[in-house]
Amino acid sequence: MRFIFLMCLFLLPISGTAQQSKNSLQADIPKIQCKVRLPNTINSHRPTLQPVLTPDGSRLYFDRKNHQSNVGALHDCDDIWYSDRNSDGSWSEPVNIGPPLNTTGCDVLLSISHDATTALVGGVYPDDPNNNKKPGFSITTWNGTTWLKPKQLNIPNFYNNSGYFCACLSADNNVLIFAISRNDALGGLDLYSSLKDRNGNWSEPKTLGPIVNSVQFDSSPFLASDGKTLYFSSNRKGGYGKNDLYVTRRLDSTWQNWTKPKNLGEIINSIGDELSISINASGDTACIVSSDSIYQLEGIYFVCLPRDLRPQVMDFVHPMQNDMKNDKSLFTIYFNSNVSTLTDNNNQVLDKIISEHIRIKKIQVTGYTDDTGSDSDNMELSRRRAATVRTYLRKNGINRVELHYKGERGLHGKSYSESEKELRRRVDITVQYSD
Repeated sequence: MRFIFLMCLFLLPISGTAQQSKNSLQADIPKIQCKVRLPNTINSHRPTLQPVLTPDGSRLYFDRKNHQSNVGALHDCDDIWYSDRNSDGSWSEPVNIGPPLNTTGCDVLLSISHDATTALVGGVYPDDPNNNKKPGFSITTWNGTTWLKPKQLNIPNFYNNSGYFCACLSADNNVLIFAISRNDALGGLDLYSSLKDRNGNWSEPKTLGPIVNSVQFDSSPFLASDGKTLYFSSNRKGGYGKNDLYVTRRLDSTWQNWTKPKNLGEIINSIGDELSISINASGDTACIVSSDSIYQLEGIYFVCLPRDLRPQVMDFVHPMQNDMKNDKSLFTIYFNSNVSTLTDNNNQVLDKIISEHIRIKKIQVTGYTDDTGSDSDNMELSRRRAATVRTYLRKNGINRVELHYKGERGLHGKSYSESEKELRRRVDITVQYSD
């Protein structure tokens, strides 16, 4: 029996008459502030769904259903396509990604890593290409030339009572968030997590709990690069349309405690369906499946995210070459306002430093603050942030390395934007390696 993969995103009605009517109105659609429909280069075929934007915004992957150029032609339910952003800001003609990711069955790319070299795809690919895919998820890797055949994620006790599913992988590839139907689900679809341990083994699916999940359909998860800001689609009560987009933030490492989901608002959500979301690396722009508020023209849109709906500024690392003998790297971690406690994301960056302890010669830790509070309070806060990092490093393996820490004064002298303040709430860790 052939198994049909149907994603929870693929619920848009298809009407040839309606499509022609709406396309004829394309030029008359007014520009909506912070919400722009992508051109017909991408949206000419309907449905065009499941947008996945690479973190740098240079390529957009998406799904085309029953397209004549799909591997299985018009009878092929889903194929993965992509379009590249040109230097003038326009988009190239879409390209079918082809085998091995696309088959004659239903194929979809669900999320992509921060470096765009690994991607999560739907289904378990068979060894024999003549066989159908099975339910589940797989990882494909870019080898510099092409995408390799996907390898199954072996999740214990995985089952799905529904034909619908969708999922995303965390930026570090260690957490899978997915929407499926299981025996303990509160609604038609619930959000679950599976965590990868140090040995590469995945845990059994575990519900995200009743704060995130409702008695309706909760689907289309997107976990931001900070590892704690989760966006998803839901048709729960209180929305602006059929399915709206929401955001919630993880409060601890259990993946069970979350803030109350917040609707992304009427500028982003319409009276129709908002069924998917993907965010760029800076966190200020989202790519969504939506429709305009006048003609209800479905497709892929870009929207601006208000600051309070964005993820936390991402921690990062980049190499520094100060001379020919000593390599240096600068690691930066960010903090919430007026706190010096480390987040899970901070710890992941510090653990990377610890893993390289044999090569490390010297570390300089410098704390910073924004302009909130008095100069003396800010100086103390920046010192505490640096001290917290120093303590973590010392307790976890950096105990025979020269390590210095200090705090710097907070911002002062002019009015600063919120984004400038966010970038100042940080600790820089400069690591000097042995010759």
